[in-house]
Amino acid sequence: MLGKAINVVVACSAKINLTLDILGCRADGYHEIESVVQSIGLWDKLTIMLQRGSGIKVTATVDDLPIGAGNTVHRACEAFLDACSANYEIQVHIDKGIPRQAGLGGGSSDAAGILIALNSVLGEPINNKHLSRIAASVGSDVPFFLVGGTALVHGRGEHINPLPAAPEMHLVIAKPSVGVSTAWAYRRIDEIAKPSSRSSVKAVQAILASDRSALIASLSNDFQDVIEENYLEIVGVRRRLLDLGAEAVMLCGSGSSVFGVFPCSVSAKQAADAIRSECEFAAAVSTVEQAIVLEKCDAQG
Repeated sequence: MLGKAINVVVACSAKINLTLDILGCRADGYHEIESVVQSIGLWDKLTIMLQRGSGIKVTATVDDLPIGAGNTVHRACEAFLDACSANYEIQVHIDKGIPRQAGLGGGSSDAAGILIALNSVLGEPINNKHLSRIAASVGSDVPFFLVGGTALVHGRGEHINPLPAAPEMHLVIAKPSVGVSTAWAYRRIDEIAKPSSRSSVKAVQAILASDRSALIASLSNDFQDVIEENYLEIVGVRRRLLDLGAEAVMLCGSGSSVFGVFPCSVSAKQAADAIRSECEFAAAVSTVEQAIVLEKCDAQG
């Protein structure tokens, strides 16, 4: 049991899918995927207060973020406390730096961040395997963020195979002012029954060989054609990034963000500056090797 209130600050990264192979619909209603996932330097920040008592309260810097029981951070807190058979008062403030409904995994990263923070502060009562099961119960993308860096993900997202760090890439993340329903995107994939590109194997080979050019050539997303057929705004952003010098442009998850790969950080920043006024969000970032960073832990009282 805690003797004092604990304040923790956690940075939670976004992700991109370097590849996303959709292999079919499973009997449980989820889709079987294979994906090479990469952490990127675009961050939410959680400020957490944990003390004796009960109750979970989540606040955020954006008004349209659900903060009740439907919020992934709230669900992660509940799942963790249930697993520990523990009772604490938890207050979490989310400073959103990752755009929502963008395919960047911000909500899932935040859920992983709170799980890692609570487990660390309480002396790691949950082992890694159990923590991963808790993460999967909160959301399909959450287990990846417990590992972070570069990983091959399969199943519905809960099976994670860490990979060596991919060659560093300088990126522009750009989100047009449209949203894409992931459920709708999967339904369209099922309707057209298009075979998967199965690019993940090539991407893994390129990463193992530290071959940046081969990795860029292997970038693929099975959602890309389906989404672009219905969202011309996304096509426009992709073409604009190519005009600005991107070596490749891919959809982030099911969108609506895209990422463009640039030769260096300077060209990425120039492109982000050029396209920012045309998008809801644009930022120059680089790939990173850690998804969750515990920045601060202080005891009060």
